[in-house]
Amino acid sequence: MSVHRFLALSTGPLSLALTVTLAGIAPAAASSVTYHALLESVADAPTGSEVYRLSYPDVDAVQAGAFTFAGFTQIGISADFSIAGMAYDGAFQVLLESDADAPTGNEVYLLSYPTIDAVQAGAFTFAGFTQIGISAGFSIAGLTYDGAFRILLESDTDAPTGSEVYLLSYSDRAALIAGTFFEAGFTQIGISDGFSIAGFTYDGAYQVLLESDTDAPTGSEVYRLSYPTIDALKAGAFTFAGFTQIGISEGFSIRAFEAVATAAPPPDGSGPGTSPAPIPLPAAGWLLLAGLGLLGAVRRGGGDVGQGLACASALPPR
Repeated sequence: MSVHRFLALSTGPLSLALTVTLAGIAPAAASSVTYHALLESVADAPTGSEVYRLSYPDVDAVQAGAFTFAGFTQIGISADFSIAGMAYDGAFQVLLESDADAPTGNEVYLLSYPTIDAVQAGAFTFAGFTQIGISAGFSIAGLTYDGAFRILLESDTDAPTGSEVYLLSYSDRAALIAGTFFEAGFTQIGISDGFSIAGFTYDGAYQVLLESDTDAPTGSEVYRLSYPTIDALKAGAFTFAGFTQIGISEGFSIRAFEAVATAAPPPDGSGPGTSPAPIPLPAAGWLLLAGLGLLGAVRRGGGDVGQGLACASALPPR
């Protein structure tokens, strides 16, 4: 599992690209968005005591650490693999990554679950290796879906901002399995010593969770960053940053974080809400973001036996 870093200032673990006062409040997500986090045992453990799920009814509950569901799943992970991320595109797509460098086709594995109950039961409907290859100095740090699949890679060792967190985009699930990305490049996100990216999701904005590499008290262990658009994510320009009240038991780490939208019932109570649906990226989100006044860098590095995508020429070769 990746080991990450994060520079702590008096107001929190932020490393800013310019002098600003952080007083932003995260954009409120719709009350119909539910968040699911998967925790995984750091050491190999039997199925039923290895992968734990937490669910939160809204982003404020994530910030407050106020879960509405908590329990072990029946997902079992082979000893040489770790969960690398989870996305929802109408089904839950879970990526596993080899802990040691491996050839493309034997390194990143995909599991598909039709519902959250199937995730809980460990009842997948698809399982197989992808053609995604990760080079020896990077690890998958998160996966989400905004109308396309997005993967964040993070350097296993500390690196300067601009060469530490890499973004890959895939048009659909078939492209994800084939390892065929349509966009690839470094972001301006930096993660400092002591923290790691633990997962990221899209709920109308991009929410990135960072977790302390060592056990820490609740309130100084899991940090959340919000980016309003994909261009802001690439630029490292967050609009909210702050510690959550999520506490992680020693021996476990957050390995995936995903938002799922469910339409609320009509206000008059005349009908049910809709089934869960993926949250698509608005058309405006594809436009170049201009005039951002807040450029942040959050720095990190690694210790996981992780990797970075080999097929992109901008990344270190295998």
